[in-house]
Amino acid sequence: MTTSTRIYSPTQPVYIDIHFFYECRPRRAWGYSLKFKIYSRPGTNDFKPYSRNGWSSIAHGSYSHYDRSGKKWVKVENTALDLGEDDVKQVYEALWGPLDDIRGDDEDKQEMDRRRKIVDAVRVLLAAVGIGYDIAINDDEEDDPCDVYMLEGLSDRWFARGVRKACGFQLKNDLENEKKRLAEREKAMNRIGHTEEASAEGNSDGNSDGTSDEDGMSDEDD
Repeated sequence: MTTSTRIYSPTQPVYIDIHFFYECRPRRAWGYSLKFKIYSRPGTNDFKPYSRNGWSSIAHGSYSHYDRSGKKWVKVENTALDLGEDDVKQVYEALWGPLDDIRGDDEDKQEMDRRRKIVDAVRVLLAAVGIGYDIAINDDEEDDPCDVYMLEGLSDRWFARGVRKACGFQLKNDLENEKKRLAEREKAMNRIGHTEEASAEGNSDGNSDGTSDEDGMSDEDD
């Protein structure tokens, strides 16, 4: 699925185009890319098909590995939240005008308001292509991902953490959860590596179980 849409700023003659590519075939493939382009000098005929020129990446994701390890299937993500603080600020200011950079502590209402506003600027881009994602701005809230489009291939909420970081703040457990994600990825890659080595040895001996990619796959393996 590929879709493109446009958001018009309610505060100034500026608009933002968003491009979303998404593929998801159960137990087969998953991948997406999200990009945006800000038009600060609108024209009368500038809604053109997506191209690489002038577009900035929001995020992308796919499975770099989706292999069987014994009776289980091991999925490894190849993902990144590409937004930076400058990108988020440009999006916010294109939509709502100058951003107040004054920051307070976690208990400060002004800081919470600033976080909500800048996170919501990113969520507007997502909503424009049908993605709803509630992103926590304090430790009492929880991230609630979209139930239509899968932005994270596993259970870890790296997308929400990345948005928070791009918005200039992180929650108490964000750093530790990111370390856990990287450790789990390394563990999965090791499992795949051991399986590939065993498979290569088996094939060299002429011992192959002859199963296809679909054999042994069930919903509980996902």
